[in-house]
Amino acid sequence: MIDAVKARFKGAELAGASKETEDGKLVYEVAIKHKGQKIDVTLTPDGAIIMIERQIAAKELPQAVVKTLENQYPKATYKIIEEINKVEKDEEKLLYYEVLMVLADNSVLEVQVTAAGKVVNEEKKRSADDE
Repeated sequence: MIDAVKARFKGAELAGASKETEDGKLVYEVAIKHKGQKIDVTLTPDGAIIMIERQIAAKELPQAVVKTLENQYPKATYKIIEEINKVEKDEEKLLYYEVLMVLADNSVLEVQVTAAGKVVNEEKKRSADDE
């Protein structure tokens, strides 16, 4: 599995790995650092990459996403922003952006927004570390 990640992200530093169950299926998540970027790679037990989550800066968000976040969550502070990509046959397809934020009332929320600016999911968190 690590070989599949290293082949896809040449020169990446391994930061950690874990075994998880998603939708009732066993998957492996490998955390790496590649070209200064934090990336989580989800793989099947046979080593096929199925998901790539890249941590990005707020300035890298599409304008439609920024507008939605500013309108729906005014005065929010962004803690972690990730670009979530599904991988099929080695092709990456952007699913959504996931933003962990602290709202004006100090509550913590994780929001998934499509590139077009549509909120597809919101999940309240206990703390910013509860990601």
